[in-house]
Amino acid sequence: GSGSVLSSRRVAITWDPVTDAESGIVSYVVNLNGQPADITRTNRCTLTGLHENQSYTITVAAVAGSGLRSPASDPMVFTTPSDTNPPAIRDVLARANKVHIHFTEPLDPNTAARTDSYHISDGVEVIAAYWDATNHTVTLLATNLLPLQRYTLTVEGIADVSAARNVASNLVRRFIAQPCLLWEEFERGTLSGWTVVDEGNMAGPSQWSVTNAA
Repeated sequence: GSGSVLSSRRVAITWDPVTDAESGIVSYVVNLNGQPADITRTNRCTLTGLHENQSYTITVAAVAGSGLRSPASDPMVFTTPSDTNPPAIRDVLARANKVHIHFTEPLDPNTAARTDSYHISDGVEVIAAYWDATNHTVTLLATNLLPLQRYTLTVEGIADVSAARNVASNLVRRFIAQPCLLWEEFERGTLSGWTVVDEGNMAGPSQWSVTNAA
């Protein structure tokens, strides 16, 4: 097989497909450093959540319809590079007095929880910031957010957890505060993976839409 290191936290791998004349191949088990990391029906996958400057060994085993598993493949060995990229915003969702900011990577909690790192337009005041390491999300408590109103969020001075402590500055994202019903569905998980999208040329709040980003 072969692999391509996409970043300090991601690697994409492919391998030659395997055949089984009797029951066919139903899946492949991907092992990372001897531990199961993914199960896929195709001969490719992307592994995430890796660490910078680390050596990893990947093997793949095919599983037939009968349940039999092939021997592990020859190992693929790679080393992730240093993290030189500052964190970025993946998406934003807001309603009432809460703004959830989903980042692309883990943040330094000390900078993530600073209220002066976040600025919202139209007189909205950020009164608290909470970092959720599990979901790479900062939740802001803010005042005066109006439903269906468009706002601009600016983020400055937050750092990631890499050895270099890369700092993001002047991250700008526009968002619209959502009505109560949509927000309740999001918190229940029925809208997980959805985000409010503004392509940058919207005429007004009525032109915004909620789009499945999964």
